[in-house]
Amino acid sequence: EGKRTSIGELDVRSVIARMDDQMQDEATALLEVQGFINEYGGWNSRVGFNRTKIEAVGSFIRRHLYQEGYLKAAVVPLCELENGEVLRGNRCSEEAVYGMDIKRVSFDLAMGYRTSVAGVLLRGNLVTRDHILRRELLMENGDALGSDELFLSQANLRSLGIFDAVNVQYIDHAAVPKGMAMPATEKSDTERDATVLVAVEETSAKLLDLYAGLRIDSTPLDEELPILYTLGSAIRDRNLLGYALELGVGASHSNRI
Repeated sequence: EGKRTSIGELDVRSVIARMDDQMQDEATALLEVQGFINEYGGWNSRVGFNRTKIEAVGSFIRRHLYQEGYLKAAVVPLCELENGEVLRGNRCSEEAVYGMDIKRVSFDLAMGYRTSVAGVLLRGNLVTRDHILRRELLMENGDALGSDELFLSQANLRSLGIFDAVNVQYIDHAAVPKGMAMPATEKSDTERDATVLVAVEETSAKLLDLYAGLRIDSTPLDEELPILYTLGSAIRDRNLLGYALELGVGASHSNRI
């Protein structure tokens, strides 16, 4: 089996303490699966080292930072050995620490600046009312701009069924070329504003359906063919007056041939 590599301590308690209740529950579940926490909520020591475990924890922390508006955050693992040496990033590999007892694994968080919403621009909604789009967005002015909010807002708009294409992205005010006007706000060096750009392509909302069919009559008359024909039409509007409401009317006619 070879030598066993173990971790004395996973130092992430302070990071988890800053998460909301839902994220803390998810973190606990992840750490339990990875073997760092036991079924009673206690921390295990001398857990077997596996690079995949460390990457899973790092990815979860990165997701938390993205959700809090730190969209450029970097999370780098640090492996502190018993002799005081610290292996950073890819240097903390299974080959480099093979057979060792790692004293502590922690993460260096390069959080960067925090991005906040400073406005929403709507593009492409020629028929759909602005407030219909805005009610599906999970961010408002002044909120932290998280990656989850961008993704879920886009999913909400797609679920309306009235757009062929939906794209939700953000424009970092610091990256805007000179001469392009953007809202001016006072921010510290660790904060930035961004405008959320929502671009949609509306689908054809009005649909006309025509149909015809034949079927055998279950109670035929002796003097007539036991076959019925059916003709019908229907018209639907899936975005009535731009309110994302569907209304349809139709008519049909059936008789014996």
